[in-house]
Amino acid sequence: MKKSFLILFVIITSHFSILAQWELSDSGITNGYIPSLALMGSDIFLSTMGSGVYISSDNGKSWSPRNNGLDENNFIKCIAVSGNNIFAATGSNIIYRSSDKGLNWIMSTNIFDTLGIYVVYSNGKDVFVGTSGAGVFISTDDGLTWNQKNVGLTNKYVYNFLVDGTDIYAGTATWIFKSTNYGESWELKNNGLENKYLHGMTKFGSNIIVGTEDGIFISSDKGETWNKRSNGLTQQQSKWVYDFEYIGSHIFAGTRNGVYVSSDTGKSWISRNEGMVDIGIYSLKIINDYLVAGTSTMKGLYRIKYSDLLTGIDFDPISSDPDLTIISNCSSDKLQFMLKDEYSNKLLSIAITDIIGNSIRQNDFQAISIGDNIYEIDISSLNAGMYFCSVNSNKRNNTFQFIVIR
Repeated sequence: MKKSFLILFVIITSHFSILAQWELSDSGITNGYIPSLALMGSDIFLSTMGSGVYISSDNGKSWSPRNNGLDENNFIKCIAVSGNNIFAATGSNIIYRSSDKGLNWIMSTNIFDTLGIYVVYSNGKDVFVGTSGAGVFISTDDGLTWNQKNVGLTNKYVYNFLVDGTDIYAGTATWIFKSTNYGESWELKNNGLENKYLHGMTKFGSNIIVGTEDGIFISSDKGETWNKRSNGLTQQQSKWVYDFEYIGSHIFAGTRNGVYVSSDTGKSWISRNEGMVDIGIYSLKIINDYLVAGTSTMKGLYRIKYSDLLTGIDFDPISSDPDLTIISNCSSDKLQFMLKDEYSNKLLSIAITDIIGNSIRQNDFQAISIGDNIYEIDISSLNAGMYFCSVNSNKRNNTFQFIVIR
């Protein structure tokens, strides 16, 4: 019996590896609300809502303040790098510029002081400002002069930008607009994306990905049509999506409910927040081997090797039927799976056993439908370890293994 148990344990554990943990990485930072991250070569900069701008030269492990010349309140909404210059927008809606990696700052412009700034963005060459009601401004001379570009822009509350060659995408309070002539005119591009606050935006291969307050949407035809891609973003907080990063075929999304990862162009998302105390994520950036995440509620900055994040779970569930798709089989609180249409309304029972076959009080577990044929099981009462879950649906028995982390 002991020998059989050992063999079974080895077989099961070969499907899993220990999940990597995020590490708090805020040494030197005195204010933990981090709305913006930016890269300049091997250095990474961050802005804070109260203690100014910081720089790290060791992949985000330690930080030094860079505030000489900035507003005394050091309330920095966002930063952007353009060539050898860093631009910082303050709480008083003044834009500062530094050409020496933040050692010294000078005022670039105060024309926005009565307009309000939501975002400063750069494509590496020019600088774009999104305002609170005054639309879009573009500078092509390192912030010396600014040109307002609002023809066709019917919503002038601009939260973010994406520049793709001569195409510019502007995310606003309700809609997304596109310019094909570098801002000279704008056209509404909202087919499938109605009345959503647009926060994060990135290009992933040939796809445009946007984060809203109702999940993630992807366009594969340059913004002509949009499709929702939010499977796995099951909690309302996770549907507030603020920022994206990507490496290879993997996309990372920063949400009010932490970081999510997709390896199938957004078709499904898995939560990866192990080690985080506060999981409201406002900004993401990859620097060398690390993914760095800035929190939105005063809890500082986290980092993790992105390779560890991607290989923290070897997703190889056992399932006896292709009609059941496992969305999440490693968690501290919820399991998620999806049934094909013909079986989704005939779910009969759930049974959970430990790795040696002992039944875990079957009546304690129920699969709750959360929409789109996706079911969720509360496993928060289970101890850490490995288990099997059997799903009985329409005289079909599907079994998969999962791990509970604590």
